[in-house]
Amino acid sequence: MSDAGVVYRTSIGLLFALMLCICPQAEAQPIGRADDEQVDRLMSLALGGNISRLREEFSELGASATPRLAEHVLGNDRNKRTIALVCLQFCWSEVARDAVVEVIPEADTQSRKLAYQVLGRHETGEALAEVLAPLTESRDPRVAGPAIQYALRAMPDKALLKRAMGNRRLMSYASEALPRYYGTDLSAPTRALIRRAKVNDRARLIVALIHQQDDSDEARKLIAGDLTRGSAMLRDRAAEYHRYHGKAEDLPALEAVLEREREPYAKASIQAAIDAIGKRAERFQSPGVAPTFNSHEDPVQAYRQAYETLGQAYTQANRAAAIKVLANTEPYEPYWRFGVSEPTDAMQGRITERLILQVLASGYKIKGVTLIGTRGVQPQPQAEMPDDLTTKSLIPPVREYFDTKRKSFGIHTGNTGGPFSNRHHMGDDVAWDMEHESVSAIGDGIVRRVIIGQVSWGGLVIIEHRDADGQAFCSLYSHLGPLVTVREGDRVVQGQKVGALGRTHTWEGGGYRAHLHFGIHEGPFEQDRRWITGYLSHEAFQGDHGWVDPQSFIRRRLAN
Repeated sequence: MSDAGVVYRTSIGLLFALMLCICPQAEAQPIGRADDEQVDRLMSLALGGNISRLREEFSELGASATPRLAEHVLGNDRNKRTIALVCLQFCWSEVARDAVVEVIPEADTQSRKLAYQVLGRHETGEALAEVLAPLTESRDPRVAGPAIQYALRAMPDKALLKRAMGNRRLMSYASEALPRYYGTDLSAPTRALIRRAKVNDRARLIVALIHQQDDSDEARKLIAGDLTRGSAMLRDRAAEYHRYHGKAEDLPALEAVLEREREPYAKASIQAAIDAIGKRAERFQSPGVAPTFNSHEDPVQAYRQAYETLGQAYTQANRAAAIKVLANTEPYEPYWRFGVSEPTDAMQGRITERLILQVLASGYKIKGVTLIGTRGVQPQPQAEMPDDLTTKSLIPPVREYFDTKRKSFGIHTGNTGGPFSNRHHMGDDVAWDMEHESVSAIGDGIVRRVIIGQVSWGGLVIIEHRDADGQAFCSLYSHLGPLVTVREGDRVVQGQKVGALGRTHTWEGGGYRAHLHFGIHEGPFEQDRRWITGYLSHEAFQGDHGWVDPQSFIRRRLAN
C-alpha cells in the first residue's frame, strides 16, 4: 500500500474510533494563529494513533490551530483534509466551522461523512440547524441526506421531517429521527411508508408508530400482517407494537400466530403482547366518561394531570385521553447523548413524568420498580431464592447473539477523556441500532432489580439465578425501553421477555445508540448495589470483581 493510502486509511480509522468514544466538546480557546509548521507537525500524531497526546496538544492550541487546519480542509490533498478533520475533534472556531461547511458539497464520500460528524460534535441545537439549513436544500441526496439527519437531531422540525419522508431518496436519512418524533399528524405518512418499506426500514417505522401512539384500526391491521412475515425481527416488532397498542380484538390473531411461532424471541414477544393486552383489559374495564383536561404549556403538568386522572379511575376513556396526551403534548424527544451534553433538571423532570404516564397507560404498574426516571419508588422486600429454583442451561439474551469477533467484555477504553476513560467494560454490548429488539431472560430466576429510564443505564433488569451445582449468579440487562415486563420479586422462566431495547440517543435507553449491555456477575444479588456497574477501573479489574465474559459463560451452558 502507498504511503498516501496508509495515511488515509489510518486517519479514517482513528476518527471513527474517536467517534465511538465519549469525549467532551472542545471548549472555546483564545483566538490567534499558531505556527503553521507546528500544526503540520502535530497532524502527524494522528498517524501514530496517540489519542491522548493529540487531544492534549490541539486542546492547548485551541482556536489558534484552526486557520491552518481549515486550509487543509479546503485544500486538494485528500489525505491532509482527512487528518485535519481528525484534529478538529479537539479544537474549534468559526473559521473551522465555515471551512467544514464549505467543503461538504464538493468533498469525497468519506470526507463528507467526517465533516458532518465533526460539525455534529461541536455545533448543537439551533446553531447547528442554522448552519445545516442551506445544505438540506441540496439536490444531491448525498449532501442533503446527512444534513437533514443532523438537523433533525439538533432541533425539532416537523416540516423538514415531512419533506424528507416524502422523498424516496431522503427517507433513509430521516428514518433515524422519526421514532423520536411525536404527533398523530405523522401517523398517516408513516403508515404510507410502511406499505412500501423494506425489512429494516419497516421495523424502524413500526417503532415510530409505537411512539406516535397510533392505535388506530388501520395501523393495527397493517402491522398485524407483519406477524406472519418471514423476518423474525419484523414479527418481533409487530408483537412489540401490540404490546403497546393492541386491543382485545387483536387477541385471536396473536394467539393463532403464537401457536405457529418457532423462533424463541419472536415467540416471547408475541406472548408478552398477549399478556399486556390482558393486563389492559383487566385494568381498564369500565368505559368511563372522557375527562376534560386543563390546558398546560408545561408538559410536566400535562403528563402529571393525565396519570393522576388515571389513578383516580382506570377507565377506557381516561386511558384514551392519556394516549392523546402522550401523542400530542410535545413534538419531539430530544436527541441526547450521555457524556456529551448534561441534561437539565427541567429535561429530567419532564421525561420522568412522561415515563410514568407511558407505563401506566400501557397497563403496567409502577410497583416493583426501584427507580423510574429520577423518582425513587418504594423497593419490594427481597424474597428468598426458592430451593427448587435452578437453571440447568442458558440461552442468549437476544437473537444472533454469538460473535467470536466481538470483543466487548473487559475491553479497556483508553484515555478517551469521557466519563468511562481508562476503564474496563464489564459487559457485552450487542444488538446495536436494533430499537425495540426483544430481550429475554437467559434462565429461570428471581427478578432482583428493576429500573426504568435511569441516566446512563436506561431500563435495567437484574435477575438472580442458581445453577445445577447450587452456585448463584446474576444476569444484568440494560438500555431497555420503558415497558419492562417484569417487576422485582417476580419469578421468571428461561426465554421470557423482560423488555425491549430503548430508542437511540434518548433518555429511555440511557443516551446511547440502541443496544443491549448484558452482564454476568457471579454470586448472589446484594442489596447494597455496590457491585452493579458497567465499568471498572484498571486496578479493580485486576482484582476479584465477580464479572465474567458473558459469551463464554453462556456458551459453556447452552440449552440443547
